[in-house]
Amino acid sequence: MSFASLRDRLQRLERFGGTRWGPDALYHAGTETRRYGDNYNWDGLRRGAPNGQPFVVFQVTLSGRGIFEDEDGMVEQREGAAFLALVPSQHRYYLPDTPGAHWSFFWAVIRHPYIVERLTAQRREFGATGALTSESLLVARAAA
Repeated sequence: MSFASLRDRLQRLERFGGTRWGPDALYHAGTETRRYGDNYNWDGLRRGAPNGQPFVVFQVTLSGRGIFEDEDGMVEQREGAAFLALVPSQHRYYLPDTPGAHWSFFWAVIRHPYIVERLTAQRREFGATGALTSESLLVARAAA
């Protein structure tokens, strides 16, 4: 399955319900497309953690381009690139302020304490960014 097919499938699923965000939700997920002129810029130290509990953001680029920065540097996010960010922490991800820019992506915010702990350990061991294929088990499980 290509990333374009995956993006279409995820967007169809979201139209039929998606996930819900509420004070007790342990996760939510969706797809987005941001375009030049949108103010899409998340700072991991300025983004509030509900009830002071840390959470994880997992994001996979489906098309276009974004930027992820953390203590290890800046990494361009193109098709197949993924990042795992712990909130709060020193990181930032954003759409470049370039005419014609767009960024389509799948995202999941996970607040379950055990899963946050496990993903944080994985991030320490393997880093915050990586590349995935559209056939990746991780992408398929996240989409499911």
